[in-house]
Amino acid sequence: MNNKTVVNTIKTRDLKLGMRFSSPVFFDDGTNMFLAENRPVKQFHLDAIKQWKIQKLVTYGRLIDSNNKGDFTSDSRIDDVDEVEELDGLEELEELQEVDGPQRLDSSFTEPLSGISGCYDEAVSNMKKVFAAAGENPNSVRAVVDSTADTLFRTIRRDSSGFVSFILNKGSSNKYPASAVNIAVLAGAAAFAMDLPDRKIWLIIIAALLHDIYMPSVPQEITNKKGKLTSSEFELLKMHTVRGASYITDTLLLPDDIATAVLQHHEYYGGGGYPEGRSGSNINLAARIISVCDAFEAMISEKPYRNALIGYEAVKSLLGKAGKQFDPEVVSCVVKSTGVYPSGTLVLMSNISVARVIESEEDSFFLPVVKIVAKGHGDIETGTVIKLREQRSVFIVRPLSREEAQKFA
Repeated sequence: MNNKTVVNTIKTRDLKLGMRFSSPVFFDDGTNMFLAENRPVKQFHLDAIKQWKIQKLVTYGRLIDSNNKGDFTSDSRIDDVDEVEELDGLEELEELQEVDGPQRLDSSFTEPLSGISGCYDEAVSNMKKVFAAAGENPNSVRAVVDSTADTLFRTIRRDSSGFVSFILNKGSSNKYPASAVNIAVLAGAAAFAMDLPDRKIWLIIIAALLHDIYMPSVPQEITNKKGKLTSSEFELLKMHTVRGASYITDTLLLPDDIATAVLQHHEYYGGGGYPEGRSGSNINLAARIISVCDAFEAMISEKPYRNALIGYEAVKSLLGKAGKQFDPEVVSCVVKSTGVYPSGTLVLMSNISVARVIESEEDSFFLPVVKIVAKGHGDIETGTVIKLREQRSVFIVRPLSREEAQKFA
């Protein structure tokens, strides 16, 4: 879709019951659909725009109900429509049909695979030991890292989507050991989505576990600084990659590919990163994967200098930086493993209910599995689990902002 597409703007104050449009009607981001093609405006639509203080909508079509003529501001433009709409799945949203209401699914459908929670807790505990012993007891550290990577590899291979959902629902952490495990899971899931060889995936998981092994040595006034770093502060920050790479090869005696990934995980795909200013395929593949996963995990984590983003916003940010900061192919695989609406995202549904995304559906980014957490219009009760891919009586209108989500969390 062209990012300079001419669309019609609809002032919501002019919407009336029964209005129909020749194309789907979207919120003003041009991505999230409000009303399907040739579907009449109903009272709950009007209630929704009033409740959520929505001022305008957009459509690529025209008003087709001659009895209700809305006041369009024609030939308006929406620039920089998000890259999310380029993903497969938008067409499915535009073809919503009314079907029977959703059925309750067995509660076991949403339960994480047995062993995921225990695997995660053990991995975090192990990485606490690794970070505490960095540079002091290499034999002990190497054994713990190998064992942790083995366990994570087997668990991710057994249930990649389940482990990613567990990570996202659990919430990210500012503590380096937990963050290392989170990023290793995300990187491993992305590597499996790329169909890489098992040995390569195992190495990527280890590199992800160790990529920030020397970040705790960087002064907090640098890592927590809001503004631009001075040249001397930046040099100190860059050293964590160099020291980490040296520690991996010289002390832990791990393969060079792991050290290279740790050294290069802050390089930018389009150039301009550090420490060597590499770009494109000159950056180690594992480093490119860790770079994306590290950024995603950081964005959904609370920081001293900013609030965390919701998963949907983090995904949009990744997509917006694809080809610039991040490898587009890697971004695509990370989005495939997390979903456009990552697990845990709260969303406003078309019946004015609020739902939590509990699982992404492979090859159907826009139609995840959701659980109703606040009842809206109709007979869909709180607690109902809906596989949006299998029924179309309700659909996601838009993700809720962090402030809105806090009301329902």
